[in-house]
Amino acid sequence: MSKVMCPWSLIESEVFIQVLKKETDEYFSILSEKSSSLLSSADCLTKSSNTDLSKKIVSLLEDEDVISLYMECSAHYYKWKTIINAYAKGLKNIFVGLAKLDKVKKGLA
Repeated sequence: MSKVMCPWSLIESEVFIQVLKKETDEYFSILSEKSSSLLSSADCLTKSSNTDLSKKIVSLLEDEDVISLYMECSAHYYKWKTIINAYAKGLKNIFVGLAKLDKVKKGLA
């Protein structure tokens, strides 16, 4: 999302926030599922009776660091969710303030 257009109305803001939330949730859900499935597969394989295979899996886990990838994905997901929620709240406050200001201006005119 290199170019983000500034929404000009409350409706555009709401749509933008909903799309952003949906895209973020989908992306991190897929990433989380992949990480979780890799971790569970590795766990099953390390418990297998084939010791050579178990050793290879353990070495791969250490090299790829699947657990830290999973934790990092979770941290990024919650960070983005917090940012999006703060953005949504800020936009709503701005538009509520603008609406109040508009009413005051109309009352003075």
